[in-house]
Amino acid sequence: MTDNRYSIFSLARNAFSNHRNWPRAWRSPELKPAYDVIIVGAGFSGLYMLHRLRGAGFTARILERASDVGGTWYWNRYPGARCDVESMQYAYSFSPELEQHWVWTEQYATQPEILSYANHVADRFDLRCDIQFNTDVLSATYDESARCWRIETKDGPHISAAFCIMATGCLSTTNTPHFEGIETFAGTVYHTGEWPHEAVDFTGQQVGIIGTGSSAIQSIPVIAEQATHLYVFQRTPHYTVPARNRYLQSDPKTRHSGASANESHCPVTNPGRERSLAIGLLFPGLMWVCVQQRA
Repeated sequence: MTDNRYSIFSLARNAFSNHRNWPRAWRSPELKPAYDVIIVGAGFSGLYMLHRLRGAGFTARILERASDVGGTWYWNRYPGARCDVESMQYAYSFSPELEQHWVWTEQYATQPEILSYANHVADRFDLRCDIQFNTDVLSATYDESARCWRIETKDGPHISAAFCIMATGCLSTTNTPHFEGIETFAGTVYHTGEWPHEAVDFTGQQVGIIGTGSSAIQSIPVIAEQATHLYVFQRTPHYTVPARNRYLQSDPKTRHSGASANESHCPVTNPGRERSLAIGLLFPGLMWVCVQQRA
């Protein structure tokens, strides 16, 4: 429906802006919630929600645990991480100008390129001024008497809002198996959902990967190129097919992210190489632990 007069945002804005519709507890300025809407999570859904709410006239703020935007693409930096949805479909469609400006380099975008895209969107629409980073949300409780939400954070005071939207997605909490003896393991343990920001070198190492979900399918070929030996521990086989990834530009000089080759580049992998693509629930960061052990 193109007429904004009948959109859910405009209807809510009209009702919310009328003081007669406020709960009695809000009619005192000191009791009115600090924000109309609090959003938890600065991933793709959180960024879009903030953009739409601000455009509809609401006061909104995002609370984000990480130090920057990106959501799952901020945390999942494991080797080989990329989207298993085609880049042109894994992009915002609310702004024709944004669609024309951004140039995807590969059919299936890599994690660095997707994260660069999320940062570009946050900057382009000036979203950072309404995002509170490095903020852990501990609880969100509805106060019946005040008719608002009380959001408790780890290091700050409670924040009040008329509405609370959880944009945390399904991958915001890592699943770390509790294997017997893991506490005394002498090597290094990594989790795809909490991968270090700096590069991890597996050269000369014996590596064990537990699980063969989509994260493992993407990372196993990359880690195997470095490790002396790679052990894969699998419970249930997954059906996979070759990704058939390719560049989206035929001219090597135009293989870049953004509007021009002068902008900051993202690392571009070799899409001609045979990589696998999982069929089913396809998200990075699912239930596997990479264990590094020195030979």
